[in-house]
Amino acid sequence: MQGVQDFSLSLEMTRIYLIMKVIVTALLFSISLSAFSADHSILAYGAKADGKTINTKAIQAAVDQCSKEHGGRVMVPAGVF
Repeated sequence: MQGVQDFSLSLEMTRIYLIMKVIVTALLFSISLSAFSADHSILAYGAKADGKTINTKAIQAAVDQCSKEHGGRVMVPAGVF
């Protein structure tokens, strides 16, 4: 009977190990993706928050840069664009 209990415990420990391995792998993958994405402020591409300037080209340039880098965020600060 001791052998059956040892096998059950071993099987449970294997399940716990595999679950922990999946969680750690997913966490590391998530961290690695966020580490490579950059923020691109539309101001860096020439946008002006004056309420008069048409900023379409600056916004598109920020979007294009994110696309070129396969990720990132287009940041639009407070203001009238």
